[in-house]
Amino acid sequence: MNKKLLLGLFASVLFVFTISCGVDKKGPEKVKVDGSGVEMVFKEFNDDGFAVVEILNHMESDMQEFRALAIWLDKDGNYIPGFMDEPDDFPFQQIDRNMVPTGTKVEFETMIRMDDFAPEEAESVEIKIISAKFEDKSEWIAEE
Repeated sequence: MNKKLLLGLFASVLFVFTISCGVDKKGPEKVKVDGSGVEMVFKEFNDDGFAVVEILNHMESDMQEFRALAIWLDKDGNYIPGFMDEPDDFPFQQIDRNMVPTGTKVEFETMIRMDDFAPEEAESVEIKIISAKFEDKSEWIAEE
């Protein structure tokens, strides 16, 4: 087979493959990088019972880990104390090397499970980020 024809065929297949790979995949949404910290918003409990949050990284390095509080709420939205009458403090979670890249907003499944951790009367949860660590070894701590 002619080299030009083979090369053209290969380029066509590569082009179609590249386009088809990007059709359904939406990359992380961009956010402003201004050093202001990290935001975390509770989205839902998924079908497996894990809390899903949205994390926004405004820092200049990729986020590696975070620490969060689970503030349990009753059906009226009132606070329910967790273990030792305090909000439940969840340890650092390290998921992968670039858990939340700099300047992005990512949906993330936490290790916080309604079935395993919530007080019996809890109906929902507010998740508050306490601190985060980054690839460049810096750390961000939320203001009280």
